[in-house]
Amino acid sequence: MDFFGKIHPLIVHFPITILFFYTIIEVMAFFIKNENLDKITFILLGAGIIFSLAALFTGFNAVGLNKNYIGPYQNSYINLHRTLAIATGTYFLLIFIIKLYIVKKKIVLKQIKYGFIALVIIGNILIYLTGSSGGELVFKFGLGTEMIKPNK
Repeated sequence: MDFFGKIHPLIVHFPITILFFYTIIEVMAFFIKNENLDKITFILLGAGIIFSLAALFTGFNAVGLNKNYIGPYQNSYINLHRTLAIATGTYFLLIFIIKLYIVKKKIVLKQIKYGFIALVIIGNILIYLTGSSGGELVFKFGLGTEMIKPNK
């Protein structure tokens, strides 16, 4: 399981990038009526969710690798990061379900679509908060690096 914890820093960038790119394409699809863009958004959103699950799995293992270095102060940051990561993954899963519903029911109301785009953009705020909290764990506390020393 050490392997999965060690690759967490490599995996986390995939869902961040994919879901950010998904947002750009989703907004484009709102203004440019193109069936291919709609298909691309489903693929990107699905891939982003799958990579989010991989990031969560590897993140849980990364915490185990660092258990000798984590004090109560660092643990509160880890809990925040974990909570935000779970919330972000769940949020984009709900976005996927809503998008599926809109497409299956062939809902074309502009107000619904504006609201959906707003939800997608809010999801990127969650991505930012999750990434920032993870960055603090690395750059503020040195977790996942060779800079840290065990708590005694």
